Amino acid sequence: MTMTFNGGAVDVTAMGRTVRGTYAVSGKEVTISFDGQQSAKVFRVDEQGCLVGGPDETYCKS
Repeated sequence: MTMTFNGGAVDVTAMGRTVRGTYAVSGKEVTISFDGQQSAKVFRVDEQGCLVGGPDETYCKS
């Protein structure tokens, strides 16, 4: 999965499909929301600047 952030929008690509959502940064958290979903996904920013969404969900810049 890849995430591309640009001007308040985020494009998330997984399995060949891209979905656009919005994001907000608050302290060391990034919240991503998508139209049609009732809940948002919150990622914590770790010491290396990676987004951590759970035990098996870490995304770092490449």
